[in-house]
Amino acid sequence: MNILITSGLLAIGLLVWGVIIVWRWHSTYTLSKQVFVTRQKDGDLLSEVREEEFIAAFMRSEGPRAVTYIYVCALLSTFLVPIGMMVFSYFWQLIWEFTGESEIFRRGTMVHIFAMVLAGMVAMILILLIGMRRFHGKTSVNLNKAIRLLNERIRQKDVSSKL
Repeated sequence: MNILITSGLLAIGLLVWGVIIVWRWHSTYTLSKQVFVTRQKDGDLLSEVREEEFIAAFMRSEGPRAVTYIYVCALLSTFLVPIGMMVFSYFWQLIWEFTGESEIFRRGTMVHIFAMVLAGMVAMILILLIGMRRFHGKTSVNLNKAIRLLNERIRQKDVSSKL
């Protein structure tokens, strides 16, 4: 019964966390429209820059990417690590049978428990490694540089059309 309560609380926590992240993305999208109008009024943004282009650049630079990646890693850890532990236990059983049912490799011994903990830690570290490599590999520019790139692209179009 306790496992059902714990699993239910974990599922509720993950669901609430996911809803908060979706709300943050939506808030960022709403803010991007306001920033677009403000930046055009201030003259930071050329009038030829379309709102959709600015919103896409704003979402890439100011969206809650880090918390989204952390959430995805937590979600994957929640579901993949237990599956990985089941597979590990299966292979541990095979090793135990292969060694002639040695007392050292019997389930529940310190060697078995240590190996299970170590395997779980390695699995979580691998999930985080993949997630953080992807996060840092797709890091976008800050908003000011994104605006500068949008303006430069418009200026280059104007120059090339005049030639």
